[in-house]
Amino acid sequence: MKDTEIHNGLSLKEIRDFLAISLMKIFKQEVALKKETITYDAKHPWIWNVKEIEAQVKFDQARLSFAREKQAILLIIEMNEWREHDVSDFISINTEYNHWMSFIGTGEEYITLRKSFED
Repeated sequence: MKDTEIHNGLSLKEIRDFLAISLMKIFKQEVALKKETITYDAKHPWIWNVKEIEAQVKFDQARLSFAREKQAILLIIEMNEWREHDVSDFISINTEYNHWMSFIGTGEEYITLRKSFED
């Protein structure tokens, strides 16, 4: 089964897919995020210090943005009484993110999905 098919037949499939894909996007962005390296300037260490702090702030602001996005997604999942389930052992990647989509659903829905892989 392809990962983009794991929510087929479930209510709010499009929302579940959106949430799972959004989590993949955030993960990919977090992995790619790097703090800018500021080369030390021995002649002007105070200028270097300001640039170094600015680079750290920019990095931390990006991390905060990702954390807020993830928080919102996980709150929506929680509000629907769903959970994020790992199904990477049972599905093939079918998205541009080179990462498995999570199954977003209840424990019962997850068990039903798992049983479908055993058939």
